[in-house]
Amino acid sequence: GQTTAHWFKLNTDATGFASFADQGDIGGEDIAPGTFTFFPSVAVNKKDEVKFGFSASAATIFAGAFVTGRQPGDAPGTVQGAETVHAGEDSYVRTFGGSRNRWGDYSGIAVDPDNDKFWVFNEFADTRGTPTGGGEDGRWGTAWARCKFTDDEESLGSLADAGPGKGDAPQVQSIPSTFALEQNYPNPFNPETRISYQLPEETNVVLKIINVRGQVVRTLVNEFKAPGTYQAVWDARDDAGRAVTSGTYFYQLKTDKFVQTRKLTLLK
Repeated sequence: GQTTAHWFKLNTDATGFASFADQGDIGGEDIAPGTFTFFPSVAVNKKDEVKFGFSASAATIFAGAFVTGRQPGDAPGTVQGAETVHAGEDSYVRTFGGSRNRWGDYSGIAVDPDNDKFWVFNEFADTRGTPTGGGEDGRWGTAWARCKFTDDEESLGSLADAGPGKGDAPQVQSIPSTFALEQNYPNPFNPETRISYQLPEETNVVLKIINVRGQVVRTLVNEFKAPGTYQAVWDARDDAGRAVTSGTYFYQLKTDKFVQTRKLTLLK
């Protein structure tokens, strides 16, 4: 059989007995064909949103760290598409004297009480080090991410922050050297597009969509942020949730020390 992580939702209402309210697989077919999923972790925030962290591997991918989730309106027994926290980088063989390849002992996820976002960490197959003999040659790394559900902003997929760590030495996330606002992709677009930007230092950040009349259509970001690389998603809707018409729009990034505006095109 194919190893697949499985989740359960228990109903603990009033009866005094727990019963199954929902359940489903954390499949990995959207990652690669025949993907195994394992070492899951789960957390639920105040909005009843769920995130699952897990490891995954297949014949065509090295073992990596991933995250998925579900929201209250999702169909029973389903999860949303998987996001990559850190892809596996190399093969991994560690039996520790046993008969099976042993993969890690940890997986974790927690809800940030300040903002209801999720912090997830998991293991990935790092570049191999010096073989220890007996055919064993593998090294693990730890990847972490801060993630959330939103139609507005994401960082590194659905990840608001992400970074790797090594099993034998810490590794610091790369910090950009300059401010930058990248061209959106895809462009032209329909139904959504992604806007990447870089911050070399902590700063207030405002990212807005503006129409040709100079009116603000949508504010995608308006908060204080740490240095890093981020990505916002615009779904062609205004701040009231209404679909906007096709045509030319502008997006503007404004920080304490940097302002840049670029053009994008919506086609319907």
